[in-house]
Amino acid sequence: MTVSFKDIKGEGSAIAFLKNAVLGGRVASAYIFLGPSGCGKKLTAVNFAKLLNCAAPAEGEPCEKCASCIRINSMAHPDVLVLEKEEKKAEFGIDVVLEAIRSVSLKPYEARKKVYILDDADLMTEPAQNAVLKTLEEPPQDVVLVLMVEDIHTIPATIKSRSQIVKFFPMPAADIEKILKDDHKIDAKDAGILAGLSLGSIGRALANSKNGFLDKRARVIDGLRSKKIFDSDFEKMKRDDFAGYLDIMLSWYRDILVAKAFAGKEAGILNTDRIDDVKREAKRLSFEYLDNAVNAVADAKGHLDRNANPKLTMSVLSIRLEERG
Repeated sequence: MTVSFKDIKGEGSAIAFLKNAVLGGRVASAYIFLGPSGCGKKLTAVNFAKLLNCAAPAEGEPCEKCASCIRINSMAHPDVLVLEKEEKKAEFGIDVVLEAIRSVSLKPYEARKKVYILDDADLMTEPAQNAVLKTLEEPPQDVVLVLMVEDIHTIPATIKSRSQIVKFFPMPAADIEKILKDDHKIDAKDAGILAGLSLGSIGRALANSKNGFLDKRARVIDGLRSKKIFDSDFEKMKRDDFAGYLDIMLSWYRDILVAKAFAGKEAGILNTDRIDDVKREAKRLSFEYLDNAVNAVADAKGHLDRNANPKLTMSVLSIRLEERG
């Protein structure tokens, strides 16, 4: 399905900034798209590449009909590359960057602007960052780099100073809920839960609507309450499933901490369908335990991100939660 700028929800200011840059002939050699995962950064980058190279743009929108738009939409344009970290690797390595950087100095095959889109650029290793910096020190006029990041602090100042930062913002939960119900025909109750847990990311909400997330969440929460969560057979679980488990745990302990801190008020609770359970746990658990639990889960996420053994990570987490219980 073709997605245009007008189909990207909630990021009007970022899109307007990019359109004005193209219309005004003020396109920078590098951009940092800063915002949460799933907010539309990649779709915006692809449409930016289309607009830069469209044969017949109209009112700041690519035509979607010319050869350039069609090839970019199918990810088959020789001058528009999307670079991603290798699967199963926690970092964005130098090999992926060098593969593209070698062609930077070459003239475009057919485009006005060659566009390199670096997904998860905040996961670049230091050698990869240095390769990008070398390109930005003497950027060719017909090349545009787009670095998509969630954490700006991981990007060296030398790269930031040579880039235009375009901010993307989390979408309000009410807007996400409406999109889920109206555009994707998701049950109203499920749409409310998914929107609350999306952290402002329509992409996250849609992904969670299709992967059995709600059933998994119920198992995790019930397992935490019964202290049987670590009885699961982690030996057969995929790394992404571990990360999903930890995200659910973090949202659960965070909700209990919020409810305890604000005397049981419901505002700000993410697991909207489990409010009664959250309040009961808030009465039962101490601030010290909840603070330690949040830190223990966050540490486990960090270890997993650094390629730690998932089964060992979960074993250590179970010990820490039991000790602090």
